[in-house]
Amino acid sequence: SLDPVLFLDKVDGMWRELCAQLLTIRQVFLYLDRSYVITSTSCRSLFDTGLVLLRQHLAKPQNLQVEQQCVEGMLRLVERDRQGESVDR
Repeated sequence: SLDPVLFLDKVDGMWRELCAQLLTIRQVFLYLDRSYVITSTSCRSLFDTGLVLLRQHLAKPQNLQVEQQCVEGMLRLVERDRQGESVDR
């Protein structure tokens, strides 16, 4: 199993990549997003839809270990910060 802090770093990288990809998709479909989605109250923007899909995927019971690893990594970073070590926030 990967060290929780390293795992958290990998998740952060994945998050940054996902946000960049969602912004690219949003730019490609900007006209659709502005003209249709904003006028329709039942539709989310493409960016918001991507975030909802990620949240749903991570909330699945088989992904509980991802949540646990992230929490453990954050707790270790807090502990290091309290001990005076430099941590990437």
